[in-house]
Amino acid sequence: MTDKRSAYDRCVVDLQLAEVRLQDAISKQDASAEEIYQATVEKRKIEVRLVAARLAQAEYSLDALRARLDFLEARAARDGGATKREQAELEWARGAVPANAATVARLTEELEWRKQELEELTALTPSAKDAAA
Repeated sequence: MTDKRSAYDRCVVDLQLAEVRLQDAISKQDASAEEIYQATVEKRKIEVRLVAARLAQAEYSLDALRARLDFLEARAARDGGATKREQAELEWARGAVPANAATVARLTEELEWRKQELEELTALTPSAKDAAA
């Protein structure tokens, strides 16, 4: 059977499950530092995937918006010009592209930050993990 949910929706569900597993590991009386560490790493990996999915969606939307803006600008430059509706859409798109580009930039930064955070977490040695616990 095929899962028809989006990558983002699957990541959200996976993250919720990872949060539950981490809380279960933390609340167990006999939980080892390794068990908590592994649950934390798994949660961080899913957070990276979630941000990557959000970034992919934002990039796709920005590309589609830019293509529409190019089309509308070409229509407006013709002799017949664009319709009033297309002119209104053109004005809206001119304002939306910078906002969407800023969102893509912010998500790119967040993804890099999350990856760095995961790298730092996974770089911990077993003795450093025990000392941190």
